[in-house]
Amino acid sequence: MSDLNKLNDQTISETSSIGVHAKLTKIFNFESRQVTTILVDELQISQYRDGSGKSNAAAVSTQMNIQNFKDIEGTGEFQRMHEELKNLGGNPRPLPNYTTFY
Repeated sequence: MSDLNKLNDQTISETSSIGVHAKLTKIFNFESRQVTTILVDELQISQYRDGSGKSNAAAVSTQMNIQNFKDIEGTGEFQRMHEELKNLGGNPRPLPNYTTFY
């Protein structure tokens, strides 16, 4: 299941859980014609020492990738997100502006 959020009239994000500890967020910016993909993987470890107390440790790994719309094969994903943004009350530029990039 994914969570959609309107960030502004031109930008929408979609966040999905991957397994137990990871989240994948894609941010579609129709103003800059870019998709930013962020993967955050957080692992928290709890350890007990000799009954004297609890020790916690956490490791976080973050990866980010930015792509221009023109570099994405096919337009289905950002067409879907364009519709979702409009459904959430956003006012992105008309989509035909994004089907020709050259």
